[in-house]
Amino acid sequence: MSHGKNKYILTFIDYYSRYYTTYLLKDKSETVEKLKMFVASVKNQFRRKPQAILSDSGDVKHLHTTPFTPEQSGIAERKNCSLMEMVRCMQNRLPTKAANKAAFELWFGRVPNISHIRVFGTKAFAYVPA
Repeated sequence: MSHGKNKYILTFIDYYSRYYTTYLLKDKSETVEKLKMFVASVKNQFRRKPQAILSDSGDVKHLHTTPFTPEQSGIAERKNCSLMEMVRCMQNRLPTKAANKAAFELWFGRVPNISHIRVFGTKAFAYVPA
């Protein structure tokens, strides 16, 4: 569960470009609302609707993969793994309510450098030396 009391991650991935959009959900009942938001953003951006929705057999009733066969939705599964790895790295560097210290600090005995951490969605630029 996140600090905002979100329990679920809903990820939409364009299989052609691999562009992804992620929504945090407090309850699975928010899925339809987020799906509508995503479809509206695609229609607004590209003036066309998604051709298909592929689901891992959650509550969405469109195209489904066979249950317990993550290889059928490999791109989405890999993206979710990457997202969870990023979340774990960040969580280890942020203070917890229980100890009021970061897990990193408790584990390594030093305060982690978090000067590079920004709020998700913050505009950022990469410096490429000439």
